[in-house]
Amino acid sequence: MSHRVLTALLLTMTAGLGACDKANSPPATGSTRNANASPAAPDVFPDPQSGPADPDNTGAKFEGQSPLTFEVYEHDFGRILDTEKVSTVFKFTNTSDKAVTLGKPRASCGCTVPTLAKSEYAPGEKGSIDVTFSPKGAGKTTKNITIPIDGMAPVELSISANVVPILSVEPRGVSFINVQRGTETSTPVLIRSRDPKMKIVSIEAVEKRVTVVVDDPGSTTDNADLPGNAGFRVVLPADTPVGMVNDKLILKVMAAAADGDEQKEQTIQLNVSGRVKGDLYTQPPALNIPALGPGEAFEAAALVRSVSNAEFKIESVEIRDVNFDGVTAEWDIYEFAGERSYRVTLRGTMPEAIGKMLSGIAVIHTNIPGEETIQIIFRGRVQPKGGPTPVGGPRPNPQS
Repeated sequence: MSHRVLTALLLTMTAGLGACDKANSPPATGSTRNANASPAAPDVFPDPQSGPADPDNTGAKFEGQSPLTFEVYEHDFGRILDTEKVSTVFKFTNTSDKAVTLGKPRASCGCTVPTLAKSEYAPGEKGSIDVTFSPKGAGKTTKNITIPIDGMAPVELSISANVVPILSVEPRGVSFINVQRGTETSTPVLIRSRDPKMKIVSIEAVEKRVTVVVDDPGSTTDNADLPGNAGFRVVLPADTPVGMVNDKLILKVMAAAADGDEQKEQTIQLNVSGRVKGDLYTQPPALNIPALGPGEAFEAAALVRSVSNAEFKIESVEIRDVNFDGVTAEWDIYEFAGERSYRVTLRGTMPEAIGKMLSGIAVIHTNIPGEETIQIIFRGRVQPKGGPTPVGGPRPNPQS
């Protein structure tokens, strides 16, 4: 069978290993249990803010153009700081010969709040809509406001602004893509601030997977909006094990929100991700725990393969940094189309906390010099019982 067909079969297999029955296979050569897992408090996932859609009004009272005439339909706040709350007023007149009824105005973002004093307007009567904008994020932005009219098409308004943040970080996330084992690599990160005296206080790598070198703790540039400048490098060490890399940087910076204000400590989180490759690799590179309910048993598996098809041996599998109890790992030899690899299977029971995000790392120890460990990250989430069933194919049979 061609390598392309084999790859397609393996990809199909890996999509649904967690939801399939265990097939006949050679006896496992070893297993391990998590000895010191510490359960974490359930994560809280609030329901998304939503509301019922306004019903369609099919009984048209007006024909032709809108009964409301606005003085302006757009407003640009221009350059504003991300700590400012700004407002404007859209004035209108009922230029029709009939009374109109307006519905509650809706905005395209929760940061924009339109307020209408009343809903009924007689012919010739004037009115206004107050719009308050509390910026989130940075850069140029436009928000839309919709005013429903009973029996007519709604009126569309818009506001825009160029939001200048206290701090800007480039890039917003650091990624190391397919770094060769044994290679040190780094990525520069630039911090800009509207405070020209901005200084880096500290940078912490939470998981200690990367190190940080500060090249410029703080200096001033001629950038009119963001004159403060600082820079550092995120370094992936040469001894990083083969597998996925995930970390989080906590940056603490002293910066003032506006001219004349006292400097305050500002905190930024920066995600780091990547993958270190060697002769050995896992397929898939990360495992998703099936979407199951509290107390239900799960199973998820990955193959450990060799690029050169070299013989190797898994000596043990260790479960680390797991935030729930009862995860175990087993491994067995998997042979297909002349290729010999290993299958690593994780098993466990979903905790009782619905909505809890699950995570951990399976550290695979091998006998390959320089690749003594391979890491595979696993994640999941506890779903309500009777929720959606994961889609996948049958578990592969090593005898086939």
